[in-house]
Amino acid sequence: MKILPSFEEFIDENLRPDQIEQAAKDLAHSMANHTQSKNDDGSFSDEQILKAFKYFPNLKYAKGAQANEIVKKAQEILNESINESSIEELDKLLASHDWYYMMSDDDRAYSKGSQEEAKIKKLVDQLGDEGREHYKNVFIKHFPNAKK
Repeated sequence: MKILPSFEEFIDENLRPDQIEQAAKDLAHSMANHTQSKNDDGSFSDEQILKAFKYFPNLKYAKGAQANEIVKKAQEILNESINESSIEELDKLLASHDWYYMMSDDDRAYSKGSQEEAKIKKLVDQLGDEGREHYKNVFIKHFPNAKK
């Protein structure tokens, strides 16, 4: 007696490259709607992305290398969007920052400026070289005589 294969075994479809690309985009852009990030920097783990496959019926047959490729592409898209929104956040922080807070006689102004500076430095560190370059450019606008 021959055993029939299960539906998943019977349907051994491979997704085309354009389908993989589209699936990664759809998955990445939907992550914020149904999955809360566990990481401090707002990023999603590979495990979270794999779990999100359940929201996309066409991905339930993606296995092995294809699933890994979709996760990798989704991570790239998510990282790009995190960096873009973080740069925008950095711009807002830098624009509203009191660059001369350390000269204030008011303890509240000094404390607020110090807290803002700590936030800015944390965000700059998260963004890496791109954040440091951005910070340096804005800093030089406020302090043109500073050493470059």
